[in-house]
Amino acid sequence: INTLTGGAEVQELPLPILLTVAVVIAAGAWVLLAWRRQRLEAVPVVLALLFVVAWLSLDALWTLNLSRQVAETHAQFGGKDWRDQHLASDDGALFGFIERARAKMPATPTRVFVVADATYFRGRAAYHLYPHNVFFDPTANTLPAAANLRPGDFLVVYQRRGLQYNPEERRLRWDGGAGMAAEALLVEPGGALFRIL
Repeated sequence: INTLTGGAEVQELPLPILLTVAVVIAAGAWVLLAWRRQRLEAVPVVLALLFVVAWLSLDALWTLNLSRQVAETHAQFGGKDWRDQHLASDDGALFGFIERARAKMPATPTRVFVVADATYFRGRAAYHLYPHNVFFDPTANTLPAAANLRPGDFLVVYQRRGLQYNPEERRLRWDGGAGMAAEALLVEPGGALFRIL
């Protein structure tokens, strides 16, 4: 309730604080006026009324924002099946790539290593690849050690710099290492799937 979706995460002057200051100033002015007129018995009612008006203002803005969010969500995902909803989401390009990569992999679970520069993409790619036996580093942008890879393993690369593949020699290498034998099963701008030979 303190922020609006699509707005800045940290508001310079959040609405609850602004409303609190406004209620304090209005209440102070009313108490001063009532004290001068010798009518202090109405102060609790006025304070309660100011509090309710501030609360309703905050709730009205929250409800308006929620209605806007519902309309945008319906426009983005409404009437679509689960696949089209995934493709319409923020990681739709990743989902589409993983879907094409899964089509090149066996149906039975196998070992899959996922690498990407962004932590978010590593985690989401791993999620979309289950029930395969997926390995990825959730904390650091690392590549698996060549000694940990064995023939038949798959390496999913998504928006990751530093890998080189020589299609004539069928060699994949990274971090200046000697490399290893691999077959490129899928190569797209920003993503690739390799099977270790």
